[in-house]
Formats: sequence, structure tokens, C-alpha cells
Amino acid sequence: MKFKGFFKFSLVIVFLFAIANLNYATGQTEDAPQPGNPIETIDIATRSPADSPEIYEASLVIADSLKELGFDVTITPRPTHIHNTQTREEPWPFNIMLYSWGSRPERLDPNTFLFLPFHSSQAVSGGENRIGFENDEYDRIVDEQAKTMDINKRRPLVYKAQEILADEAVMCVMWYADTVIFYNKERFRGFVSIPGEGIGSEWSPMLVEPITSDRTLRVAMLEEPDMLNPLAMTTTPEVAFGRNIFDRLVRIGPDGDPKAHMAESWNIISDTVIDFTLREGLKWHDGEPVTAEDVEFTFDYYKKWPVPFFKPWVDPIKKVTATGALTVRFELNEPFAPLIGGTLAQLFIIPKHIWKDVPEKVGLSHPDEWTDLSKAMIGSGPFKFEHWRRGEEILVSKHHGYFMEPKIDEMLFIVYGNNDAVAGALEMNQIDVHIVPPTLLPAEINQLRKMSHLEETTAPAIGFAYFLFNIRKPPFDDKALRQALMYAVDYDLLIEAILEGRGTQGGPGKIITPANEAYYNPNIFVPSFNLSRARELLKEAGYRWDSRGQIHYPEDK
Repeated sequence: MKFKGFFKFSLVIVFLFAIANLNYATGQTEDAPQPGNPIETIDIATRSPADSPEIYEASLVIADSLKELGFDVTITPRPTHIHNTQTREEPWPFNIMLYSWGSRPERLDPNTFLFLPFHSSQAVSGGENRIGFENDEYDRIVDEQAKTMDINKRRPLVYKAQEILADEAVMCVMWYADTVIFYNKERFRGFVSIPGEGIGSEWSPMLVEPITSDRTLRVAMLEEPDMLNPLAMTTTPEVAFGRNIFDRLVRIGPDGDPKAHMAESWNIISDTVIDFTLREGLKWHDGEPVTAEDVEFTFDYYKKWPVPFFKPWVDPIKKVTATGALTVRFELNEPFAPLIGGTLAQLFIIPKHIWKDVPEKVGLSHPDEWTDLSKAMIGSGPFKFEHWRRGEEILVSKHHGYFMEPKIDEMLFIVYGNNDAVAGALEMNQIDVHIVPPTLLPAEINQLRKMSHLEETTAPAIGFAYFLFNIRKPPFDDKALRQALMYAVDYDLLIEAILEGRGTQGGPGKIITPANEAYYNPNIFVPSFNLSRARELLKEAGYRWDSRGQIHYPEDK
């Protein structure tokens, strides 16, 4: 009995000691006045573990750090297409959001990452500025860099914009992960790698060669398009599919530089006038000839029926005029550095004879709602649309007579539910290659390396994984709090535990990857993981903790 009593007494002492430590850490004592305005539950919006296990796992790591600092946290995972849509529409239902920007080659021009997520003009429902960041100085610098044609003068502006984002601490890049893609080397050869995308590039389907008599390339697709419509394709997987069907005046080459494609050449008349000459013999998939009028119509159409994602690329264009059957002139409102590598390497050219009466005569409010695939998917690119069985597959066939006619007959995009299924399909010889996403996990990569029929390829990242704060509402409208939380990012844990070392650390505001040597800013300060320092900064900013360790707002809030 005496032993039991001593044991109970010991437990009480241990409990009191733990409470004392908690009170010491939070600056509270049992008899001290308790703060009365706790910070509300923080909701972390993230992608579902099936769609993106690495992003979902990262949300758990971020949540654990916040809980250590006294925040009450919930995690809301959503399928990618729902997550992407809901987090950029009013009422922006999140406090913190985790996501990633895909490694598309046209994003080597820094304007995409500088403008879309952070320029105040995009802080509208449906825009890419999901967090409500509005900073006049930032807008001025981003606008200035976009019209600065000299790279040596543009680079300091791009550096400064990144530094503002870092100081404001509105977002943080968690990692840059190299693109890893496997393909079946016993069935195909000649894949073409490009920065950011690796062999998942737009050049591979046009240049890959079959080794066997089977001329169908089977491609794994994890993220299925929401819609097959050139005006509705804005996510990386949608664009990666759509560019097989639709052409662009320019494509980004394997060396990362813009290459004339649908256009045979261009001639820069001045900083605001550029002439383009189209290739002869281009045809739409229904046999109609491609003309300069189609190009003029396309850009007029994008202006008449704006899409928030494309609007920043079209707005700098004052006028597009067909000056001949195959010649067209672009006139700009002012110099726009990303015109060729950004706008023209990104926007699909559409046929005037198909779209001229849409949406009015098909009963729609906007052409991005058009779902008549027999017409909406007529392009002039290297492949023709055949069928889409939602949730199962999309089939395209080669466009006979195309100036870079593919060596394969068909591409079959097969939809899979998760990374495991894609890795299994590669292993079992059910697919020939996969596109990103999926981003294969380290364990899956290690297993696939054992397969003799597979070849591993890598390419440096252009995109990145990140989290950002909704600064439209408390508590993340407070810059001091955001800056403190930059010390709560455990990069080592994120990269070592989740990616098994297959990634490079990011940091606050570091939206240009190291692979983009022309514009990567190496001088941005990245706080080391230090929860004690984060707590100190929160305390200095007036935040308080109660005896249970829950964080409260400063007295004046």
C-alpha cells in the first residue's frame, strides 16, 4: 500500500513538473491572468493522399509544427481538381494552402510565377492570387520587369520581386524536386528531355520511335482533365495533353529557348511590333487550311472572352492583324518581354470556322463551357482527338501530313487512381511511359530501378511545392506572425522523410528555381527550422499562450 501511495505521489509530481515546464514555455502561470481571445482553428487545405501523397504528407509536417506552437489545426484534403478550383474562388475556404506549380518549360520566363499568384490584379475570385496579396511596390516592379527587354536590366527587378515576397512571408517554397520519369526501353526510343518536364516534353510524342510493330504509345495519366476545351485547359496536366491536339506559334525547345513552330519565323520590327510568318501547308484536323486569319481571330477571341489564367498574357497585346494569307503582325501596348517565350509558347491557336459562332449560337454564357468534343477538339497539332472515356482513357491518333508527322500511330492516355497504380503498370509492362504528375515516391523509384525493361530519366525542376497563407483574414493578415512561422518549416524533415533526399530546399519567396540560372536569386535569407525562435518572435509581436499552451491574439486584437 505504501508503494502504491508513493507511485501515485510520483505521478502527481511528474504531472506538476510538466505543467510547470509548459507554463514556463508559454510565459503563463496557473494564477496569472489568462488571455481570452484564442486564435481560431487553422484549416490547412491540401491535396488528397491518393492524388499527391508527398503534398499531403507535407501538410502533416506543417500541421505538427503549428501544433507545437499552440495552434489548433485541422487538415482538409481534396481531390486535385476540387482543391485547385475551390482555393481560388470566393470565399477562399482555407487559412493555409499547400499545392505545387508544374514544371512547364514556358515558365522559364519568370513572369508566370511573379505575376499570376501574387499580382493584385489576380486577387479576384477565379484568379490565381488566392491569398489576397496586394502590394503596390511589388505590382510596380513586376509590371516593370515584364516590359524590360534587356535581361541584364530585367534580372535585378526579378530579384527584387522575390525579395519582397520573402520579406512579406506570404508563401514558402518547401522544395524543388527533379522530374523523374521511367519509360519502356524495349518498346520505344527517342524520347526528348526538356528542363522541368524531362521526357514528358511536348517533343517526345512527335519524335519517339517504336521498336516493335506496336505503334501505340501507352501513357499513364494521374490527373484527368476537367474538360477537353482549349479555353478551359489551364492546369499542367491539361496543357500537357492539349498541346498534342492544338498548336502554338512557338514551342519551347529542348534547350529551353523558344523555337518557331506553327510560325516558320518572326521578325522584330520594334519593341512593340513583331511580324510572324506561318508555315505553308498547315491544316486543321477537319482538312481546312490554317491561315493568318485564324491567328488574328484567336487573339481577338481571347480578348473578347477572357479567361483569368490567360488574361495577363493577352492584355499586353494591342492588336493582331493578318497582313497576308500566312503573315500576321502583333502590335503591343508597350514592350512585353514574355511575349514570345510566355504568351505565344502557351496559348493554343483555334480555328475561326469552328469557334466564330461560339458561345452565342450554342446557348452558352462563355466558350470555356463548350463540351461538343467533335468540334471543340479540332486543332492543327500533331495528333487528332479520337475519344474520351472519362475515368478510363483518352485516345489520339497522328495527324497525317503534319510537318513533324509523328512516328507512332496513336497515343493512349490511361487514367490511374494513384502513384502505386502507375508504378505497378510500369512494372507489369501495361504502360510505356508516364507524365508528371504522378511524381513517383522514392520507394516506387527504387523498385522500378530493378526492372530491366525500364529506363530512368531525370531533369531539373522548374516548378516547386509550396504553402501559402490566406492573408485576407486573421491571423495571417499579420506580417509579424507570418515571419515568425518561417522558422517553423523543417526542410530537412520534408525532404529527407518525404522525398528521401530527392529534392532541394526552397524558402520564403523563392519562386524561381536554381535550374533557372538567369533569374534565381541566391541571396534570399532562409530561416533555419527553430520553433524556439518562432515562439520568441510571436511573443515579441504580442501573442500569448494560456496555461494549456493554446496561442491567443495580442491584447489589442
